Amino acid sequence: MKFHRSDNAPAAIGPYCQAIEVDGWLYLSGQTGLDPKTGELVPGGFEAQARQVLANLREVLAAAGCTFADVVKASVFILDFANFPILNQLYSEAMGDHRPARTTVQVAGLPKGGWWKSTWWRGGGSAKRPLGPPASRRPSNSAFLKTKTG
Repeated sequence: MKFHRSDNAPAAIGPYCQAIEVDGWLYLSGQTGLDPKTGELVPGGFEAQARQVLANLREVLAAAGCTFADVVKASVFILDFANFPILNQLYSEAMGDHRPARTTVQVAGLPKGGWWKSTWWRGGGSAKRPLGPPASRRPSNSAFLKTKTG
């Protein structure tokens, strides 16, 4: 088990880590639109917070040696599906041509009153080990990333 963290992403606001690697899988904790310097939500509503979520995720991925191109599954939680077109635009800009699997769910509330929260997984494996842990050990609500072999 290896823990990954970035000072360029918000510290956890509870008893958890930014990311943990187990058996070649990297599990990223959910990120909201918190400014890593202040620990407060960035002003400007959904779009500003969505951009900050993506920036925070980018930093946590980088701390583990990954990029958005490694993502294979993302779970996104938003307060209002009226923001779905903005979400898709910003997500598409961040991912470029890469298209991981994604689930988007409207929720009643998010930490600190945020508009968007997202959790991702990075999958691992090698020629010696199958891709990922057994299904019984996979969290039900996170995001996947493919691994770099070798």
